[in-house]
Amino acid sequence: MATTIHILVIEHEHGIDVSAHRSNETAYAALANYCREFWQEARDQIPELSEDPSGVDKIVVTCYFNALEDTAKAEHWEIRAVELEDKAPLVEETCDERLDLLEKLLGATEPYKDEMTPTARHIWQEIAARTADLREGTE
Repeated sequence: MATTIHILVIEHEHGIDVSAHRSNETAYAALANYCREFWQEARDQIPELSEDPSGVDKIVVTCYFNALEDTAKAEHWEIRAVELEDKAPLVEETCDERLDLLEKLLGATEPYKDEMTPTARHIWQEIAARTADLREGTE
């Protein structure tokens, strides 16, 4: 049995944000929240964009990214499903199995590392280093 995680990648002028979610729906909700968070900045570029970003997530995401599409601040997003093989229920996972899952997640997000914001890249590097330290301690 495998577990699917959904990796949300948002490319913007400052780099790339990467986050992991349990479902496509929660990843998409996170994307809509990102749009709402930066809505005013988008309105500064495209005054025709409505003042209020409330409403259905799909409409908010579509309006936000379409508005920026032909500007110098164009942004892009993708949600990618990644299969992680389950070896045991989460409650019964061993340290090695959890480290295996962390290493797979790090591997799935590594191609985006150089494009991440400095803060996100620092956190990614801390997780990678800590995972390596923990792996060393289990061998």
